[in-house]
Amino acid sequence: MGRTECPGSPFKYHNHFQYTILSLGRKAKQWLFTLIESLSHEQFVLLAVTLWAIWTARRKAIHEQIFQTPQATHLFVRNFIQELNVLTDSRARRISERAAGDQDARQPFCQKAPPEGCAKIHVDAGVRARRGGSAAAVCRDQNGNYLGSLALVIAGLKDPLILETIACRETLALAEDLNLHNVAIASDSKQAISDINKTSLGKNGLVVKEILRRGWGSHVFEISGYSQHRDRVGDLNAVASAVFAVGGYDWQIVFCPVGILDRVKDYVQVFLLLRSKDKDARVRASFQLSLVDVAGCSPPHTMTGTQGYDSGSKFFSGFLEFMERSELEASLYLRDDRLTIECVITIAEDAKPFKVPPSDITEHLGKLLRGKEGADVVFEVQGEAFPAHKVVLAMRSPVFKAELYGARREKNTSHITIADMQPAVFEGLLHFIYTDSLPAMDDLSQDDYQETIRHLLVAADRYAMERLKIICESILCENIDAKTVVTTFAWAYQHHCDRLNDACIQFIASFSTMETIDMMASQGYAELKAKCPLALVELLQKTSRLVESKSSAHFGGLVT
Repeated sequence: MGRTECPGSPFKYHNHFQYTILSLGRKAKQWLFTLIESLSHEQFVLLAVTLWAIWTARRKAIHEQIFQTPQATHLFVRNFIQELNVLTDSRARRISERAAGDQDARQPFCQKAPPEGCAKIHVDAGVRARRGGSAAAVCRDQNGNYLGSLALVIAGLKDPLILETIACRETLALAEDLNLHNVAIASDSKQAISDINKTSLGKNGLVVKEILRRGWGSHVFEISGYSQHRDRVGDLNAVASAVFAVGGYDWQIVFCPVGILDRVKDYVQVFLLLRSKDKDARVRASFQLSLVDVAGCSPPHTMTGTQGYDSGSKFFSGFLEFMERSELEASLYLRDDRLTIECVITIAEDAKPFKVPPSDITEHLGKLLRGKEGADVVFEVQGEAFPAHKVVLAMRSPVFKAELYGARREKNTSHITIADMQPAVFEGLLHFIYTDSLPAMDDLSQDDYQETIRHLLVAADRYAMERLKIICESILCENIDAKTVVTTFAWAYQHHCDRLNDACIQFIASFSTMETIDMMASQGYAELKAKCPLALVELLQKTSRLVESKSSAHFGGLVT
C-alpha cells in the first residue's frame, strides 16, 4: 500500500508513508481515524473516496466477477472528486448570491413540498447486472422529517419500468404500514406514473391492476386559456377534465372560474364527479384537490374531503370557495394563462361482509343430552330411565324449575318418576328442551305422527313450554281432516289451544250437509257428546255464527 508507482493510484501514499508504517498493527478503521487530524479536508476526502472505490471494485470482482483495472478505478475517483467540487462550488455560489440579496438566483425548478397534512414518498428502482433489480422508498412528512423507508431486492427481474411500478406498489404498502392516508408519491419514471394514473395496461399491467385494486390514484388536470373560460357566460365557463380511472371507477374533475352562486361568484370552484357507466355504482372516497405551481416555487393550495358518490345522480362534491379568483390570478399558480389541478383519490373500502356461522349451541346441548355427562337427575317413565341436567330443565320450563328448585320440591330430586306419559313422548320433550327442535319422526305413519304430536302438545301444556305448544298446534292445524277434526277439537278444548280450536271450527263451518251428517256419525263426535258436552255446545255456537253469513243452518238438528 505504501508503493505508489502504479499510475492507477489517485492518492500519493508516499506523502504519508510513515503513517502507514506506524499503523500496520492496527485495524483499518483505527488507522483511518488517526489521519483525520493530520490530513487536510481535501486530502482526507481524496483518501476516503479512493479506499471506497478500491473496496467496491474488490467486491465486484469477488461477488459479481466484474473486474476493474486500476486505471478505471483512478478515473472513477477523479470524476467523483470533480463532481463533488462542482457541487460544493455551486452551493457556495448560491449561498453567496442569496446573501447578496440576488433574487434572480432562484432555481427555475425546485423540489415540490407535499401539501398540508400530506406525506411524501420518494421511490426509485434500479437494475444490477446479473443480480436482478431492487427498489427503495423513503417517506417524509411535509416538514421533511423522516417517517419510514423500505428496500427490497427482486431477483431475476431486470425491466426498469416493471421495477419502478413494483416500487410504487410497495410504496402504498409502506404508507399503510405507517398508517398514512394522504400521501404523494414521487418517481422519476414518468411512464410508470402515467400508466398508473391512466390505467394503461402494458407490460407492467399486472402490477398496475394491483395498485388500482388498492383504491388509490391521482390525476393531473391542465387548463389552458384560463381567461377565455372566465369570460364566458353562465355554465359555459365550466371546464371538465378527461374521464380517468381510479380504484375501478371513472372520475372527472370540473373547474369553474366563476362561482355558480351569487354569494360565491368571486371564488373559483373545483368539483369531483363519479362518471362510471354502471348506474348502480356507489362508492365512498376521500379526495384531495390541489392547485399546483408547475415551477415548484409555491406550495400547492390543497383542500380535502370525503364523500359518498352515486353514478346515477347529478351530485357534484367539491368546494364552492376553493380560492378567491383575485388571489388565484395574482398567484404563481396561474402562469401564461394556464393552471394545473392535481387530484388524489383514495377509495374508502367498506368492511367486507363475511358470513357469520349459525349458532351451534343446540348442537352442543344435544350432544350433552346424548352423552349423559354431568347428568344429575334421572326420570323414570314406564320403566325407562332418562338422565338429564337439572339446570337445563329449569332454564327451559318453569314447571321443571319449581319441581327441581322450588320451595315445595321433593327431598329426592335426583330420581323422579313421570306418570301418565309415554316414554317416546317424554324423550321427544327432552329433545326439544335441549335442541329447541322436534325429534325426527320420518319412520312413523301419518296417523302415528299426528298422535305423537297430540301427546307432545299435552306435554308442552303440562310443563308450560309455550313454543313447543305453538309448534304442535301449527302442525295439527295443517293436518285437519273430516275424520279427525272432532277429536282434534276435543284435544284443543281440553288443553286450551285457542289457535287449534279456531282452526277446527273454521274447518267444520265449511262442511256441506252430507259432510256434517258424516261428522255426526263419527266415533269422535259421540265421545265429545258423552264426555264433554260443554265443548260440543261451544262448537255448535261458534260454528253457527260462522254459517249465518252464508244463510245456511246445517246444525239446527245436531242435538238430539
